[in-house]
Amino acid sequence: MDLGSSGHPAGVGDMAIWYWYYDAGAWTPLDYDAKITTDAAGNFVLPVGDHDTVAIEYHYLGTGNFVSKPYVDDWVIKPTDSRVLHLTQSVTATTVVLAVGAQISGTARGTRGQVLAGLTVYAIPKKDDPGNYDSHMTTTKADGSYSLMGLQADRYSVIFSGRGDADEWYFSQMPGSDAFNREGAGPVKVAVGESKTGLDATLTAGAIVNAPVSCLTCLSSGTVRVSLDILNPSTKLWVRASGDLFTADVARFTDLYPGAYRATFHYEGPEAYDDVTVAPFALTEGQSYDLPYVNLTQKPVAAAGVSAPVRAFITALYYDYLARRPSTAEVAFWGAQLAHGSGSGVIANAFAQSDEYRLDCIDAAYKKALGRAPDPGGRQFWLDRMHKGLSTTDDILKSFYASEELAHRRGTWSWVSALYQFILGRYSTSGDDTNWIAAGRAYAQAHGEAGNSYADGADAYWVVDQIYESREAATDRVRDMYDQYLGRHWPGDSELGFWAPLDQRYGDSIVRGGFTGSAEYYGRASLRFAGN
Repeated sequence: MDLGSSGHPAGVGDMAIWYWYYDAGAWTPLDYDAKITTDAAGNFVLPVGDHDTVAIEYHYLGTGNFVSKPYVDDWVIKPTDSRVLHLTQSVTATTVVLAVGAQISGTARGTRGQVLAGLTVYAIPKKDDPGNYDSHMTTTKADGSYSLMGLQADRYSVIFSGRGDADEWYFSQMPGSDAFNREGAGPVKVAVGESKTGLDATLTAGAIVNAPVSCLTCLSSGTVRVSLDILNPSTKLWVRASGDLFTADVARFTDLYPGAYRATFHYEGPEAYDDVTVAPFALTEGQSYDLPYVNLTQKPVAAAGVSAPVRAFITALYYDYLARRPSTAEVAFWGAQLAHGSGSGVIANAFAQSDEYRLDCIDAAYKKALGRAPDPGGRQFWLDRMHKGLSTTDDILKSFYASEELAHRRGTWSWVSALYQFILGRYSTSGDDTNWIAAGRAYAQAHGEAGNSYADGADAYWVVDQIYESREAATDRVRDMYDQYLGRHWPGDSELGFWAPLDQRYGDSIVRGGFTGSAEYYGRASLRFAGN
């Protein structure tokens, strides 16, 4: 193993040598820990076992400037490549010479002229030579200087990144790059053995923008795109700096250059949220900037002769009960009902008792409890029972929870634990399991029943009814209604204490009608669906 030219052997520890072998249509590397090195005379012995198709890597580890070879890219190198050895016997007296490497050096400084120590510097080949896949990396020294050595002749993108002495984050940048020209001066070309000096870089500490956003339904579906534009001072045009779809309540942008920015919030889903563009703001180097809170709203459906608050209320009811936007005719119809004396509570209860809402609830119950769509005739069966007053939306869910079909869906959970997960959203304890099974068996025996085998002999319907109608379950359902209908995540204990017993006694639909018929819901509708 010679360095630079024949007769200049590598020393002990100068090299790391290992190989890849080709088998079953794929390349596999030798464990790096099994690598070998050269002795004092530059000699090495690399055992390859019974592998007959191998590619050897020679990596220079010394302090000189020599080109390692070859870097094996297992996605690119083919068994027919000239670098691949096809062995039928041991190979001896092979001399490998590493060429003198090219070198790129310079100094990294911040915009205030301060030297930047400890940054990582990469040289990424542009692959003018198809065989050059080897990237190089070094670190800037205490005086900000760096030197990338061992480079093969090629063009290289030189990229800096890391945290500076003042704990400022310097995102990936190239010499001369800015917000409008990320490539900067472009790749650096080096010839064989060339030393390219003076490739200095002035780097900008990255700024951050936090953009808080809310809307009723748009974030969970990942349909809000928040975009940042920066003003080009030369052209006076806005240029897209960053943008993405978000599901969190704060869109966070990092690695930004200083400048004048504006933010746009754009909804890309099926509903009618209006876009919002925030007034331009100045961003300084390294700054963390919080935009004002943005709440996306929708306009209510227009209808002649119906006031904006009424249209907002009716639009909200359609979204909350039927998950759709009403037509103009529907808004006009319900607006007329309100105008002729029907109160908001009467209108809300009409939605809660409508066939469209009931069918949606039936579909949702099948999906939630059984994980499937209704079977043929299932929707109509339950709707008929609701028409006759024999079942409520709660009864449908309880029936599914108590079914043998749900018991078969429980996986590794116990039957009671599965009920706790579906109804209470938490795990049961071993004591819960034991107590409910014992109570369910006792109930079955007291009523001369055999109990349900899939429920360990307990009366499944009785157990489900007790858990579903518990104060804990009713409180959870009421808390969800506060969140959905009134936008309040933390209702007071007295409020929960009022509504939870009503939910236990009268059921879900009646309580929903109470929430959506309230003055608070009516007023909030104009905030959700603002506009004329």
